[in-house]
Amino acid sequence: MGFDKIRGVILDEAKAEAAHIIEGAKRSAEQHVREACARIDEEMERTYRTRVQAIDDEFNRSQIQFKGNAGKQVLARRGEILHKVFAMARGELLTMPSGEYGAIMGRLLERAAGKSGGRLRIHPEDTEVFAAILAGMNEPRDAADQVVLDGEHPLTERGGFVLVTAEFEIDQTLDTLLRDLEQEMTPVIAGELFA
Repeated sequence: MGFDKIRGVILDEAKAEAAHIIEGAKRSAEQHVREACARIDEEMERTYRTRVQAIDDEFNRSQIQFKGNAGKQVLARRGEILHKVFAMARGELLTMPSGEYGAIMGRLLERAAGKSGGRLRIHPEDTEVFAAILAGMNEPRDAADQVVLDGEHPLTERGGFVLVTAEFEIDQTLDTLLRDLEQEMTPVIAGELFA
């Protein structure tokens, strides 16, 4: 009996030790599982944030690109509209009655020539208008300070003139005047038309 009792005590101690080892292994395994789950959660959170940031970055790049392209299209369209406005203005000037057209050209020529004389290049179709302007303009001037028509170098397009003096040349053609005015006035007109 003593042997069975010893054997029973040893088995009980072995069972207790085994239960203690199993309990320790369970705690250790649970700890490893909790740590692994925490690492997986952290990694998933990091991956989620990285992917969300990548999506946000791509969206922002696409939005900026879209806005840039849309802005370019709007500016191009505005430019087309403004160009048409100035083309219409050119057409209006060229279809004015000769008296009104002559008055405008006369003021431009007086300002351009000042007291200087010179040769005036015009389109042949404008000869009558400018002949009348020059007749009145040259009347009080000395012969050296008169402005005369330059029949040898006519302009290829109607509208405006080029005054050539000994010191300078002034381009007052409609194309030049309207181009300069368009460059100067585009921001103002665009602000009023497209605000």
